[in-house]
Formats: sequence, structure tokens, C-alpha cells
Amino acid sequence: MSKFKITQTHQILCNNIKNLRQHYNWNQERIAKHMEISVAAFSKIEKGYTNINISRLEQISVIFEVNIVELLQTDDVEKITFATVFNNSELVQINNKLMECNLEILNLQFKLTELRDLIQEENNSGNKISRGKNK
Repeated sequence: MSKFKITQTHQILCNNIKNLRQHYNWNQERIAKHMEISVAAFSKIEKGYTNINISRLEQISVIFEVNIVELLQTDDVEKITFATVFNNSELVQINNKLMECNLEILNLQFKLTELRDLIQEENNSGNKISRGKNK
């Protein structure tokens, strides 16, 4: 069994996983079942004995409903859960505002197109009148 050096980031990640699990009062068996691994394998992840790959990291982030970056940034579970809830609700508000702005842009583009067409029609009819006077 090859050993690898546990980096500070890896240690923070492992602490976050354990802290989140404890925060939600979930046991290792519950998480292991969701991940479709043994309890021993999950325990090794939590203790830092296993180097976590991206797909496992994604699984864990989905289970705890946090993004991967938050799992790596801090080992304060309250900050992680609050930031996720705050960010999700803020993102919904921003997304709604963005949709409103996009709709307004589409309406303005439609009006501009109508005005352009109207100006072109007036110019075309004006040119016909001018040409008629020149004859």
C-alpha cells in the first residue's frame, strides 16, 4: 500500500467532509451507501488515508449539496452551509433578474427592428417621391 503526503488542502477537505457529516447527524454508513462504497472506504476518505479523485469529490459535493470549491476552501462547516444557502438563494435572485433583463433586451431589439423597418419604408417612399419630382 503506497502512502502519499497529506497536504493542507487535503486535510481541510477531509475535515470538511467529516464536519458536514456530523453537522447533519449522518453516520458514515449513510454516506458510504450513497457513494456505493464500503464504510471502511469512506472512513479512509474522512481520515485522509485515501486520495480523493474528482468523481468522488463530485459525489460528496452532491450529497452535502455544496460546491466543490467550498469543500476545499475552509474547514468551518457553518461558513460552508451558510455560504451555500446564501449563494443559492442569491443566485436564484440574480438569475431571475438576468431573465428579466434578457426579456427587456429582446423587447428593445424588437422595437429597434420595427423602427428600422419603418425608417427604411419612409426613406424608400421618400426616395420614390423625390425621383418622381425629378422626372
